[in-house]
Amino acid sequence: MKEEQMILFARALSRCNLSEKDQEVLTAVAMTLSGHPDVFRACYIAFMNDEPSYHYHPMIGAPLEFFYEKELVRIRRLQEEVTLPRSVFIQYASYVDLCLSRIYPLGTVVELDRELLPKELVESFESEQMDFFVVLSGRRVDLDNGHYMDYIGHGYPFGLRFDTSPLFLSNLLIKRVVSEGYSDTVDEHYCQEALRKDYLDAGLISSVYAEEEVNED
Repeated sequence: MKEEQMILFARALSRCNLSEKDQEVLTAVAMTLSGHPDVFRACYIAFMNDEPSYHYHPMIGAPLEFFYEKELVRIRRLQEEVTLPRSVFIQYASYVDLCLSRIYPLGTVVELDRELLPKELVESFESEQMDFFVVLSGRRVDLDNGHYMDYIGHGYPFGLRFDTSPLFLSNLLIKRVVSEGYSDTVDEHYCQEALRKDYLDAGLISSVYAEEEVNED
């Protein structure tokens, strides 16, 4: 995790009006979640689907436990526990995502999780006898409503076609990275300054955190 990302996250977290102790615990939790995107994804899907809890018990490292109650979320790490109102947990998760999550390079090919896709999209992929692969062509696209869409992509291997619309994708729909696109220091600087820092300053968050249900048709 780069230092500038942690500094940005600390600035974002201060907006949640938490005690210094709670901020310390939540920062440690955020570092685990950002380092294990599959855990972050599963944790938030469980929350959106109103499951009672989510538990992460690694062989090495501190376990994390999330308890989703009606209006509260309890987060436990080792012997420390933080209780957040539901709205503050959503705000916290949006900052972990905005400041600390990996932003995949353009040209990255990802596999979508068919279990979370709308039925019509699943049928579209299957009718073309396609794997659920998408090549990413846009990142953190401003929707002009205070939110951004994580990615825009096109079905692989076809790419951009005039007879098909682009796919608007949230991080939650990405099951795994198949092949990562090219990135360099220029791209990394752009991601940090434009897609993280400028978005935080503008108050933009992912559209994921404006929704509270995951499609499982």
